Amino acid sequence: MRIIIDTCSLVALCRYYLPFDKNKVFYNLIKERVGNGEIIIIDKVLKECQGVSGKIVIKSIDFLTDKHFTKIHRIPYDTSTLVAPDTGILLQRIDTEFSNQELVKAKKIGPIEYMNQRDNYMRGADMTQIILCLRMIKDNIPIWLVTEETSFDNDNKLFKKIPFICSGLGIQTMTIPEYIEKSESLEINFRKKGYSTELIKPICLKCKHIQPLSGGCQAFPNGIPRVILETNKHDKPIDGQKSNTVYTPSNN
Repeated sequence: MRIIIDTCSLVALCRYYLPFDKNKVFYNLIKERVGNGEIIIIDKVLKECQGVSGKIVIKSIDFLTDKHFTKIHRIPYDTSTLVAPDTGILLQRIDTEFSNQELVKAKKIGPIEYMNQRDNYMRGADMTQIILCLRMIKDNIPIWLVTEETSFDNDNKLFKKIPFICSGLGIQTMTIPEYIEKSESLEINFRKKGYSTELIKPICLKCKHIQPLSGGCQAFPNGIPRVILETNKHDKPIDGQKSNTVYTPSNN
């Protein structure tokens, strides 16, 4: 199974899975799959990771900065010459289906400002990953885009979220827990090392209050405490919370 993994999912991988991977079973498997191209990390995602969450991805998945490893395996994936198939049609669909036109009207965003924001979005990591998926699909290469985003709650942003756009374009998406479930060897390795089934699905990733890039939530904006990650339970407020927020399932 080939996947393209986004920034949110890489951060989630490092915050909610690798800390429990004491024997580096999961780490080594991820490294192997990045090396053989089963897991694709594009250049723009790696650049984002160098600036978010205290560079947790670079610290946890250190082979991404190993010059010998990255040179041999050509990591990250170079998107500098990537062009979308049927660019005109894609732009038209962004304008009509994948942008929040109500927000454009509410904020009185003029045509020039809108075009500038759309151009920036087209150059960003999210759309670059989507374009790479479209390219691979056109070449008959099966591909999934792994993201922790949901189709709902657009955070008052001008453009729709990854799963919504992917659904409209016929691109398959999944989350990190779903990837683990679909990947037999990963699940077996987790269980062999004594991980509980529930640790494969951290509640934080299913909670509506999660803030994926910061690694925190409404209750813990500076990072979720280890006690919650280890017990996989947050049904009542605990000491140190910034609010009385507790685990609430998202609507995706």
